[in-house]
Amino acid sequence: MKWKDKAVILSAKKFGESALIASVLSENYGRYNGVIRSARTARGIYQPGNIVEAAWNARLSQHLGLITAEMLEPIASHVIHERLKLSALASACNLLDCSLMEREPQKEIFSILIDFLESLKKEMWQENYVMLELELLKRLGFGMDLASCAATGNREDLLYVSPKSGRAVSREPGEKYKDKLFPLPAFIIGKAKVAADGVDILHGINLTGYFLDKHVFSGDNRAMPATRMRFVEMLKMELQVTEVASCEEKLASLQLETCD
Repeated sequence: MKWKDKAVILSAKKFGESALIASVLSENYGRYNGVIRSARTARGIYQPGNIVEAAWNARLSQHLGLITAEMLEPIASHVIHERLKLSALASACNLLDCSLMEREPQKEIFSILIDFLESLKKEMWQENYVMLELELLKRLGFGMDLASCAATGNREDLLYVSPKSGRAVSREPGEKYKDKLFPLPAFIIGKAKVAADGVDILHGINLTGYFLDKHVFSGDNRAMPATRMRFVEMLKMELQVTEVASCEEKLASLQLETCD
């Protein structure tokens, strides 16, 4: 069995004296692991976030298989001197690597991952990171319903998200519960008239982080990846935003009754 496809390197770990075990997310085949032989002279290719043309082959489909790759876009080298972008890159790749089922096609999330990686070459990239985590939740079966208000069915004036149901809540029914709800940034539902500011980005990060922790990590007795936690702390310092409650603070507040 073999395939050749556009892919993104998610991780590469040392294996023996000169080999690596890599995880890649391919456009048409999903996430695959494989051994990279004699990788000493090509370690630069196998940095997380790099876009490559990967080839995987094995004698039998259940075997680990071998991976070879040719560089298409050296994303890692574009951000190597930008600590925040490098941290976001590590977080995104690690989340996908430890969350996605192996050998399951993920064309939608691959497309959004490429958008995020390409946006790292520009200044406005944080929104793309949040959208990647939203798509990950959706692909894992935990997508939020943000099309209409959970209480009224109204599609306008959506300002909040219920941590209990993952559904949007509009202004009027959400007002008295707002301390127990997550703010819903306008850019997430395509209603933003201007670029998201630091508060909007952190609201988005807290929203996706809460549901990732609730459904993906805590639900499986795992901790949120350290790469993501480091990225969020760096993002807070970079954006100099202090008024946004952390996921931990929100979790503590949700011991009270929440709005559906």
